Amino acid sequence: MLPESRHMFVCRRLNPVGRVLLVTMVTGLGLWGCTGISIQPSCPKELTPGESGPVKANQHNEGAIAKYTWEVFPSDAGAIEDPAIPATMFEAVEVGEVTIRLTASDGLYQVISQCVTEVVSFTEVTLSLAAEPDSPEVGDEVTLRCTTERLITSITRTVEQTAGGTVELNVVAEGVVTFTPSVGDDYTFRCVAQNAAGDQAESDLLTVAVPTSPDDPDNGNDNGSDRPDRRSLD
Repeated sequence: MLPESRHMFVCRRLNPVGRVLLVTMVTGLGLWGCTGISIQPSCPKELTPGESGPVKANQHNEGAIAKYTWEVFPSDAGAIEDPAIPATMFEAVEVGEVTIRLTASDGLYQVISQCVTEVVSFTEVTLSLAAEPDSPEVGDEVTLRCTTERLITSITRTVEQTAGGTVELNVVAEGVVTFTPSVGDDYTFRCVAQNAAGDQAESDLLTVAVPTSPDDPDNGNDNGSDRPDRRSLD
């Protein structure tokens, strides 16, 4: 996930008792607004409710007594894990645009800057379910892997069978299972993901077609003889 590129810088020169002597505002991309401590906060471009992502000050010239304060606007849109350190985590709560603001000071200068995270509904997350190998035969071990188009934290992914002869699904890792078909059939699966808030998203159905093996007793060609069934062409 790339950091949001919209930033606002407010620089304040402080006197020894902390009163503001000078205020300067600089806006733009990649500009450092002060000659003392400078920051360019970065935050996740996109999160879902219940998901967390890193926020960083990316500070320069922090001095010996740097202090940091992270804030979230609107305040009920999410929470900062530790608002007093330069690199921490933001947990999204409500859907919408969230402004994450950082105030930093080095004892002489105080700087305010911010970045923006978009919190989107979990139902908009795209899940993909794939099989390997994609054309297995009877007796082959098949791996089913459920993935998202981007990294999402704090979710669980479960692979379920929806059609075909029942097979045993062995969990290898979160979102990854294996099965070994003993007979030929069309086996259909889906992936269901759930986040910390209880919202769910589903993948499209995936059908794994396993051809009937010649040794399969249910292949319908058992004629009671070791010789092939011969029919008259007359």
